[in-house]
Amino acid sequence: MSDRAEAVPTPMASLAGAGATDQAPLEYSVIGLQSLSGAEFDSLFDEMGKVMTAAVAVGDAGGWSLESWESRRDRYRSVDHTYLARCEGELVGFTVVEMAVVDGRRCAHMVAGYIRPEFQGRGIGASFCSRLIWRMLLRKPWSRFYICADIINPIVLAGWRQKCARKRALYPSIEPKYATSHMNRIAGLIAADRYPACPFDVATGVMGNTGPPRDTPTAVSGDVSLDQHYRSHVKPEAAESVLLVIEVDARSLAASAFDLTRSIWRISPRAAHVGRSKMTNS
Repeated sequence: MSDRAEAVPTPMASLAGAGATDQAPLEYSVIGLQSLSGAEFDSLFDEMGKVMTAAVAVGDAGGWSLESWESRRDRYRSVDHTYLARCEGELVGFTVVEMAVVDGRRCAHMVAGYIRPEFQGRGIGASFCSRLIWRMLLRKPWSRFYICADIINPIVLAGWRQKCARKRALYPSIEPKYATSHMNRIAGLIAADRYPACPFDVATGVMGNTGPPRDTPTAVSGDVSLDQHYRSHVKPEAAESVLLVIEVDARSLAASAFDLTRSIWRISPRAAHVGRSKMTNS
């Protein structure tokens, strides 16, 4: 597959949820923003800005505005991987990923991700993450690597907690019985490397100054322990969020083999065929 772009259409009917959009196909793709011409990049960045403003208009805005998004334009021109989801040609979701090396291992830093409200809760975010893991495995099979992000919304972190079968490979553990000195050390290294200007508390995973201050209340995930963690430690007015770190290796993949296999199938040529679509590369 091309490093510039790759796309696999996936049937919307395979995603959870209901509504008119269920009848339209989704197309997933990954593209290196650094491979685009100036005009191509600007056009895509503007599309991403529209998705961001639609997403934050109905949820926890995280202090973000179109002006805040615009401030990242130059930074994103050199990004390696951006995962996109389109419906009938319209961009409906994306995740921007910067690659780094932390403690001698690859680290995929998800620096931004938004999904239009009418498409949320239908597996798009999970598909992005599965695709990211799959690409990293293809590049270096059975290697250990990290995925990290700063999480404003506890609903997002709750999703990771549900999917991660090996609880000791996820930071923050929330429950003390799953905490390990190894993951605490890795989280500290990632915070220093990826968020050098942000105060970080390794005991709680809370980082400050990760974006604009927020005056909106934090969402509720339904995960009692996690929601209590956010209420007790995260201050929106101080632009605080929680650092998520996941260690992916053979043990964690084996523990989550069924979910990973199902997600890989959804982005495979066979899944595209079942959806009466055709794999395309551009």
